[in-house]
Amino acid sequence: MLLARLMRGGLMVALSGVVSSKLFTYSNMAQRAAIAKLCKTEEFSNIVLKLDEKCPLGVNKTLQKNGVSCNLNRLEVGTDNSLAKFQKEAGENVRIFKDSITKERYIEIDLRQIIERYTGYDGRIIWESMYRISQKESLMTQLLSGVHCSISIHLCAFYNENPAGRPLYMNHELMRERVTPSHVKNLLFTLDFLLSLLPIATNLAKSEGYGDDCNKMLKEVKGTIPPIAYDYQIYGSTKSLVTICDLWIEVMSCVECLRCKVWGKVQFEGMRCAILLVKHALGEKVVIGHQDLVCYVNLINRLSTGVSLYRQFLVESEFQTQANPSTCGEVSGSSCKQLPIPGSCQSTW
Repeated sequence: MLLARLMRGGLMVALSGVVSSKLFTYSNMAQRAAIAKLCKTEEFSNIVLKLDEKCPLGVNKTLQKNGVSCNLNRLEVGTDNSLAKFQKEAGENVRIFKDSITKERYIEIDLRQIIERYTGYDGRIIWESMYRISQKESLMTQLLSGVHCSISIHLCAFYNENPAGRPLYMNHELMRERVTPSHVKNLLFTLDFLLSLLPIATNLAKSEGYGDDCNKMLKEVKGTIPPIAYDYQIYGSTKSLVTICDLWIEVMSCVECLRCKVWGKVQFEGMRCAILLVKHALGEKVVIGHQDLVCYVNLINRLSTGVSLYRQFLVESEFQTQANPSTCGEVSGSSCKQLPIPGSCQSTW
């Protein structure tokens, strides 16, 4: 497994299994910055997602056991997550259309126009169902926790109880409540896992179909990839891992909050693409399309942003502690100590 130690200005990777037996030091900041630019291009920001999907039977059973109706649009406060509200906020870059044959609805959207933020939606049962799906696969559980951590960071960092038309702010109290060092450790591991697949992904990108700006950004991403020879054999059989991703994506069908559903589908489609990239690296025949790669790079960008936002939270919390020592126990526990930065499996902040 990829082991790493946080260093000032770089990532020290113990290359045992995932790479080689050598110790290699590099910074992934350039990769993350280049991917952020790529996600701002039209080719890697526009996406089409299916809206009309049935809630999986397994989730229905879970809901029944917990005495909850299948309408999961439970809000912590009275916010409006309707399609009309979402479409008004996102503007003209949202298009809803029906398939002429299946009559199913799809949404075409520019991801640059929608921020991943607090909505008031309570998705606890959704997450419980997803963890139950992956409970027998430790790798997938850790990757799920990493994505979950990033989403939690975003909703804490872009918060307002009634966000429509109101300024968003970082809710430090909610961040301390929902995000723990162990969660951040899994976030950093997941980001490293995804970045290790960039050499495969960039080779599959069909540059001839992209515009000049996109090709320029794609070339920049390729130029940031470190000269590491990864060994993906350690993951063994990936058949069950793809199935887990498929089930996660099905569970996203149960989410009523449209903003949550869009970003959830994008990120778990991106994780499915990552697993397919592993299979491709192992010589298996897989089909990876452009939209798969769009989801994959946007997943990396979401996690990268989550890492940066959490680092901002640590800095702001430390500053507040120094300015008002009486609040130190609230920031870092019972004693006046600096907020802990997680240990192994870490990416560069």
